[in-house]
Amino acid sequence: AMTDHVFLLRVEPDNRFRLVATNTAMASFFGASKEQMLNQELGELLSDPELLARIRQRYQHVVETRTVSHYEEAATDRDQQTQDFDT
Repeated sequence: AMTDHVFLLRVEPDNRFRLVATNTAMASFFGASKEQMLNQELGELLSDPELLARIRQRYQHVVETRTVSHYEEAATDRDQQTQDFDT
């Protein structure tokens, strides 16, 4: 059975988003423990600058419009799998 990747981000100034909670599945996706990931800013978690820019833009749109965003992102985990995200 597949486990959902769950995380909670704090919205910060300058289009920044900081991880304040996550589950084991999401930490495993990044190859880290939950404790290692906590308080990390998205830029510290995502090494691909183009991916980071796309995700920041989507999250900022969600904040500004207060709507849910459904999208598929080609974020690659250790097994080279594409992940689906609902924001």
